[in-house]
Amino acid sequence: MTAKPPTMEPRELKDGSGWYVRVTWPTGAPEDVDFSGEIEAIEWIRDKSSAWLAKRSA
Repeated sequence: MTAKPPTMEPRELKDGSGWYVRVTWPTGAPEDVDFSGEIEAIEWIRDKSSAWLAKRSA
């Protein structure tokens, strides 16, 4: 059986000073990855999150 992947959602910091990606693991545990802007966060999800996940599960 294949493990369910986490969900990833770009979010703006409440004070408007940056962005982060909220990674929610299948257990429900959240983890945040910080970025300076929205585009950077979205591009990280699209282009780099797979490698990040692979490193974390190694």
